This record gives sequence, structure tokens and C-alpha cells, in this order.
Amino acid sequence: MSFSRLAVTALVTLFLAAGTALAQNITVIVKATTSPYWQTVFAGAEAAAEELGVNLTTQGAAEESDIAGQISILENAVTQGPDAIVIAPTALEPLGAPIDRAAESVPVILIDS
Repeated sequence: MSFSRLAVTALVTLFLAAGTALAQNITVIVKATTSPYWQTVFAGAEAAAEELGVNLTTQGAAEESDIAGQISILENAVTQGPDAIVIAPTALEPLGAPIDRAAESVPVILIDS
């Protein structure tokens, strides 16, 4: 396993472990699902979720430039009622208000921001 993959796996494990006391359903939203980096994040999250017995949903826009798509994915994720959302916001300014609204009903953890 490469160092970057190991580091990402460790980070995602920490994020998921922090929520496992109460969280059983976690959504991870990345910047771009087609990026090899974010695929590595998904792999680490999936490995951690399996180890911890957590149900995991992975989502994201196809391209990092799709800010509106990421906002829509976040808003739709909130309606699904996860116990926690982990998100790598593409751009903090346009995603700030949607993240704040999401955090009113579900814990939100920001990564890579």
C-alpha cells in the first residue's frame, strides 16, 4: 500500500471512528468521483466502514468544477437522513451556506478544505 493511500485510509478511519459511537450511516461526498485521489479516499472510507461495521454511501460530482452539482448532492444526502456527512467541499464560499444548513440537522465533517 502506498504512503498516500495509507495516509488517506488512516484519516478516513479517524473521521469514521469519531462518529461510530452514534453514527451507523455515513455519507462521504468528494470533489470529483473521476479523480484517482478521490477514488483512493473512497477506498479508504469503504475499508474503514467495513472494519467498523458502518453503512457508507459515497457520492460526488463527476468533475471538481461542478459546484452546483456538489451542492445538490449535499442537499439530497441530507434528505436521506445519514448520521453524519463527510464532505470535501469544492469551494468553501458557495458551499458555506449549504454546509451550514446541512449541519443544522446532521453532523458534518469537512476534509481537504
